[in-house]
Amino acid sequence: MDVMEDMHILEYIVNKMRNSNFTIEEMQIAGRAMTDYLYNEEKRFAIVKAEPCDPNLLGMINDFTLQVDKIDLCITYNELPNGYKLSVRSCAKDMTANELAKYVTSGIGNGGGHKNKAGGFINKGHFLKQYPDKDVRDYLYERILTLYDSFDVIDAMQDSLDISKMKKYRHIPVTIGYVFSTEVAPKGETILVRTLEGD
Repeated sequence: MDVMEDMHILEYIVNKMRNSNFTIEEMQIAGRAMTDYLYNEEKRFAIVKAEPCDPNLLGMINDFTLQVDKIDLCITYNELPNGYKLSVRSCAKDMTANELAKYVTSGIGNGGGHKNKAGGFINKGHFLKQYPDKDVRDYLYERILTLYDSFDVIDAMQDSLDISKMKKYRHIPVTIGYVFSTEVAPKGETILVRTLEGD
């Protein structure tokens, strides 16, 4: 407290610095981006095109888009001289952001991240070579649908499967390592060993 008083901190300046993340121009870019989107009602995803901007703004636009009650998955992108920068967000139970980022950039760029937030880049030269007559937004839209069509969702809480003809998993015992119990605890003391099979 003494240090803070001696420094004569002007709290309003600290608050201003904490909140001054974007410019008026970036706010306008975000506003225009919100009106330029493609939406799929069935799969609840959106694709938003933004003007060239800082990657942080791209992520902020995507975070805002994901707050829409009918959107569970979204990609916001912008065009750069050498390619397309992607921001990916997901709160969908059947699609993670990182797997989508990797899938849409596979062979033409790179992508990855986390379960809910990811990013990627599509190289313009690679994209035009493989998809010369395709707009990048149409490409992203089709790739998302293709990924959704590539798997079936099985909900263990709702779906019941006939497993009578399926092979049952059998754990094969493998010795990974060992330690003499007397090196962990004195002889005669009771210890608990936790294994995959139980305690």
